[in-house]
Amino acid sequence: KYQRALALQKLTRNPDDVMLEIKFHFAWNVIGRRPVFADPAPMIDFIRNSIMSCSEAVGGFATVLWLAPDHIHIYVESDGEVSPENMAQQLKRLSEAAILEGFPDLIPSSEGEKGLWDEAYFAGTIG
Repeated sequence: KYQRALALQKLTRNPDDVMLEIKFHFAWNVIGRRPVFADPAPMIDFIRNSIMSCSEAVGGFATVLWLAPDHIHIYVESDGEVSPENMAQQLKRLSEAAILEGFPDLIPSSEGEKGLWDEAYFAGTIG
């Protein structure tokens, strides 16, 4: 209640002084739920760094919560300027490019799939 009251006071004085921070939990699957991360040890630091490098694109901070064999969970703190849809798409696009560049054999070319991440995603607010 205190933070809300403080924000309302600041808003009445100067709307530009209000700072917004929204925390999200995102999750999405590997295309076809393939267990490409069954042995995450050799790549977890690389993937974590790839996600963290996307922080500016989502207007805040992004990191890996959990890397499962066939999906990923991501924590994001945002300033509210970027919509959750755009955050998910940016995170997926940028991380996919980096991960497939760093681990080109992650997806066998014989399977015909070009990408890493499925189109769908889960997004929920935290706190």
